[in-house]
Amino acid sequence: MKVLGFMISAIVWATFTCGAALTVVPKSYPDYLWLLLFLMFGSSVEAGLLWSLVSQATDITGALMWGASLGFLVPSVWGYLLAKDLGSFEAQPLIVMGLILGVPSAMGGALAGWIQWRVKVNVRIEQASTSRE
Repeated sequence: MKVLGFMISAIVWATFTCGAALTVVPKSYPDYLWLLLFLMFGSSVEAGLLWSLVSQATDITGALMWGASLGFLVPSVWGYLLAKDLGSFEAQPLIVMGLILGVPSAMGGALAGWIQWRVKVNVRIEQASTSRE
């Protein structure tokens, strides 16, 4: 049950993040596939981090806030660090791109946090019902 919940939340998060990137990046971009794979991998890593944070959350509001904040901060920081690393004037739109990708990623992160919270609650209910028997 836990693995299935993790996979569903990672797929939902990747759909929100990659869906926004697919509408912004032109299809003629030469590294289109690599960008898509990188965003899917990043969403899976974020879902793994979220899993550890949701396991320590006390209520659903905390799980939603962890997901939304992680979803917004990671693409924004990636865009900033990439622009800082390239260091040219032409790299500055990467910061804006990171902020643009941060909004749908935050929505996907909040939804992934909700999914992972429901899995956590269902596992606790199942454990309680088996301990009574």
